[in-house]
Amino acid sequence: MSDALLSVRDSIITGFDVDWDQLTTRLDGLTDDEFVWCPVNTPSWSVVEGSDGVARAELEKPDPTPPPFTTIGWRMWHLGPDCLDSYSSRLWGTNGSGIEDQTWTLNADEARNLVDRSFQNFRTGIATSSADELMTPIGEAFGPYAQANRIDLAIHARRELIHHGAEIALLRDLYERRDR
Repeated sequence: MSDALLSVRDSIITGFDVDWDQLTTRLDGLTDDEFVWCPVNTPSWSVVEGSDGVARAELEKPDPTPPPFTTIGWRMWHLGPDCLDSYSSRLWGTNGSGIEDQTWTLNADEARNLVDRSFQNFRTGIATSSADELMTPIGEAFGPYAQANRIDLAIHARRELIHHGAEIALLRDLYERRDR
C-alpha cells in the first residue's frame, strides 16, 4: 500500500510541476500595470496601497454575492499566501512567502517570486511526506475538512493552481488585446 501511495504522491507532484511551468511561462513579461489592470466596471478586488504605504489584497468576509472580479495581482496573492502558504503553515508550520495576511506587493516581479516561494514550499512538503503522513487527517486547523488527508489537500491545491492559472492567462490575453 505504501508504494502505491508514494506513486500517487509522485504523480501529483509531476502534475504540479507541469501546471506550475505552464503558469510561470504565462507570467513572463507581466508588467506592474497589467498586474493591477481591471477590465470591468463592476465591484472588483485588486491590490491597493493603504494610507500607511503598505500594499494589501482587498478582501471582504464573508465573500460578497456575487463574488467581485479579481485582478491578476489579487489572484496571485490568493494562490500564494492565501492558499499555498496557508496550507503549509497549518500542516508544517512553514510559510514560503513569509506573508501571513493580506499584505502583498504592487510589483509584478516581486509577486512572481513570492508565489514561486509559496509553491516550492508547499510542493516540498507534499513531496517529502511519507505514505503514513499522506493518509493522516489534516486536522482541526482545516475546519470542516479536518478529516481530509494530504493527498486530498494536494489535489485541491492543484485544482487551485489550474483554476487561477487559467484565469491569469485569460486576463493576460485580454490585456494584450485591450486597445484593438
